[in-house]
Amino acid sequence: MTQLPRLTALLIFALAPLAVAEGEEIPWLKDFAEAKKAAADSGKLIFADIYAEWCPPCKMMDQHTFTDAGVKTLLAGYVPLKLDADKHGELVMNYSEGSLPTLALIQADGSLVDYTAGFLSADDLGAWVKTAEAGREELKALEAQWKAEPASSEVALQLAERYHGARRYQEAVTVLTALPQASLDALSEVERGDVLWRTALSHFGGENFDGGVGALEQLIATQPEHPRTATAQQLLGEGRYLAATRALERGDYDAARAGFEKVQALAETAPELATMAGHQLALVSLMGQPRPEIDASEWIRGKALTLESLQGKVVLLEFFQVVCPGCEKARPEIERMRTENADKGLEVVGIAVAFEEASAQPAEAIGEYVEMMDFRYPVAIDKDKVTTFEKYAAQGAPWVALIGRDGTVRLSGFFDAARVEERVKALLAES
Repeated sequence: MTQLPRLTALLIFALAPLAVAEGEEIPWLKDFAEAKKAAADSGKLIFADIYAEWCPPCKMMDQHTFTDAGVKTLLAGYVPLKLDADKHGELVMNYSEGSLPTLALIQADGSLVDYTAGFLSADDLGAWVKTAEAGREELKALEAQWKAEPASSEVALQLAERYHGARRYQEAVTVLTALPQASLDALSEVERGDVLWRTALSHFGGENFDGGVGALEQLIATQPEHPRTATAQQLLGEGRYLAATRALERGDYDAARAGFEKVQALAETAPELATMAGHQLALVSLMGQPRPEIDASEWIRGKALTLESLQGKVVLLEFFQVVCPGCEKARPEIERMRTENADKGLEVVGIAVAFEEASAQPAEAIGEYVEMMDFRYPVAIDKDKVTTFEKYAAQGAPWVALIGRDGTVRLSGFFDAARVEERVKALLAES
């Protein structure tokens, strides 16, 4: 037999995926809602490829794994979905931990079956899908067993752990909290502590921080010798901080204040967390209170104004720095909100600050920046570059404060387009 020269053999090997790729391509969907509907209509699972254009391993999978004939045959049994992590960040975080590429099997209702991260060859992909499908069948069997034996703490813990691993946190909580008291009483102290620990973790996973705090507090109070108690005490401070932050976001200022005060008391054991709680308490003290007035050194765009003169309007204060890349990204979003809502009663005021690198941000540089970024609303330079900034307990940039029609502060925090827009609409709807 004639042996091929080494170079020729390598070329044939390298070109092999291209030859396979000449056949029918995988019919990827790009819309999650469309994929869920297709999965519901067909009775199939969704196979999601979460990727990014800048991700080399993602490109490797496109070039080598998804061109494989066996993979194409395999994915014919699923609804194939591609999600760009940069365009669907909030959505894809439900199905990944930030590593790319992430592959996920998802049910038609959006619940996760299993996921894996990193490059997979065609063989490895097939093996992972097989394992994930087997795990799905095991989960179905556990669900059936739990329905037959809802009082079994052993089955409930196993099922809750599987739900937690699939990020089905509320279902995990439901299973554990459904255990009758008689079943809990029959457990050893350590086993009862295990139930509380798993309940707390599932609450936190589902961002029910109040529920997680409650379970941890119960574990610490009733099971002081449990192996997880020391960890629970450390986690409790973070849980209280998150619960208080959520209370602040929904406008429950009394609950937020009480939560942050408890965290602030942890100065000896968690000094960094206590300091953060102190900053948040400063924000809580602002909420629902009369707006602090703007204290400007000069107005560089538009006429000088006061917040009192804007009574009856919803006011968005935009605190920005010349040296802040995030401020450049935020400004078009703020301008869009202003344009869309100006006739509904929204006023935007820019306030230039310099809490860092002040020497690099003189008035001239700020003026040039405002011109370059095409600000179309009044802009002031903050007195001493931080006076109004500090009145609103700001901690960085881009920072925004929202003032309601009644002249009270309703939000002060880092700019998050979705959150700010939601609050603006709510405030505009107020009479």
